[in-house]
Amino acid sequence: MKSRYIFTVVALWASGVISPTGSWACAVCGVDDSAYIVSYLFMTGMPLAVMSFVGGIFIYTLRRRKNKSSDA
Repeated sequence: MKSRYIFTVVALWASGVISPTGSWACAVCGVDDSAYIVSYLFMTGMPLAVMSFVGGIFIYTLRRRKNKSSDA
């Protein structure tokens, strides 16, 4: 049990020492202000795009089904 604890401590220490210093910073540190704008636009626009796509497929299949039933 003690060897597992020592291995965990050594592995965490090694991952902290070996990793590049850039990975220690936050995700947007050192980046210009446009990173905030781009991420905000992506996070707000993507759910709208996905829901529009799903709604478009739903409307398309609904209209197609309606037209097939009136042709018969």
